[in-house]
Amino acid sequence: MTDQEFIDNLSDLLRTQDNSGTNEPMYLVKETDVSSNPRYAFFTRKAAEEFVIRNRHELDNPYIYVASGWENEERTRLRKILMTRKLKVI
Repeated sequence: MTDQEFIDNLSDLLRTQDNSGTNEPMYLVKETDVSSNPRYAFFTRKAAEEFVIRNRHELDNPYIYVASGWENEERTRLRKILMTRKLKVI
């Protein structure tokens, strides 16, 4: 997959995934026996799920939850750019 295809696919996922749970969703993977902050963050639930499948052997009872990136201007602007495909790979 080329970089442009990756951006186009990510743009489609960001626009079509179910975002009804929160504004500006951010998917996080956390291990249930760890009380600290999540260790991994993803733009899409699909990417989080694929990560858990690939790395399950290294994770202790992982789970995925969603948090809001609403007041994170840097992340919000990048997400909007990706969703509108205004970013072109050169």
